[in-house]
Amino acid sequence: KKGLIIVLCVLLGLIIAFVGSFFVLRYMGFRGFHKNDTHIDNSNVKIEDETYITYKGQKYRLNKNIINILIMGVDKRDINDNSERGINGQADCIFLAAVDTEKKTYTIIPISREAMVDIETYTESGNFSGIKKEQICLAYAYGGTPKESSENVLKAVKRMFYGINISSYVTVDLDGMIEFSSMVGGVTLTSIETLDDKFYEGEEYTLSGRSALNYIRARGKDIDANNRRMKRQKQFLSALLSKAGNQVLDDFTKLSDYYNAMQPYTSTNVDLAKLTYFASTCLSRDIGSKMVYKSIDGTMSESKYNEFNINEDQLLDLVVETFYIKA
Repeated sequence: KKGLIIVLCVLLGLIIAFVGSFFVLRYMGFRGFHKNDTHIDNSNVKIEDETYITYKGQKYRLNKNIINILIMGVDKRDINDNSERGINGQADCIFLAAVDTEKKTYTIIPISREAMVDIETYTESGNFSGIKKEQICLAYAYGGTPKESSENVLKAVKRMFYGINISSYVTVDLDGMIEFSSMVGGVTLTSIETLDDKFYEGEEYTLSGRSALNYIRARGKDIDANNRRMKRQKQFLSALLSKAGNQVLDDFTKLSDYYNAMQPYTSTNVDLAKLTYFASTCLSRDIGSKMVYKSIDGTMSESKYNEFNINEDQLLDLVVETFYIKA
């Protein structure tokens, strides 16, 4: 009997330790996402206190249930066309995910790679050379390492969104989509565009490996080419996250399998604590179908490159609508 009691006590201790570790990680993850919560920095916004603002005569409360993750897909092709830029490639697709952990709502804001924003620039030797208005995709090229490149895009996006708390990022080499799409068994969708005799509008395809990469990477040269590609990337992202998320919910060990497989293709500051908090509070079945996409308005123009010029008034409305609640 004494031996049985000892065994039971040991098992109970292990269970308590495991549960305790889970909740400690979960709390640390929550703190990690929210340690830099800040208000909008804009002259049209009056800050009342650490919680409330007034905008256009309406009082708003900062929604502290929202966590933000910047998702970037990096393309390393054609990286040597300008000697003053780095060798890490460009941020070819950029999405800001704002997840309300209480209401289980998922807002995705696609950011055009051609959006003209203020970015920090650096010399080849890594010395800061000033802030320029350039395509946001080039912010990634100025970093010396994937971490530095990702953080440079992050700073540009945070500046673009008027200083709202965006501190977490996941950067994936687009070549990693070959691995990931294959791991989940491919995703089935209907092509929304005819592309180089590889895909035909209205036809259904199961995209896996190289075909998945071709679908999200292909881009024409006309002024609206990137906007069409963003629609395909949005379609693919929703389908991929739904399938992968469902697989994780069915078998939680899949999370570590995916995490380990994507390590060679990924740069991120989402650590185990943040990942634990996100997985335990944010995952739901068919997550891709529940994502609400919000567009940034602007106009296209042509100079040396295509340029997307942001409608600042609409963007400010969008930021307030997304990250605040009417008081």
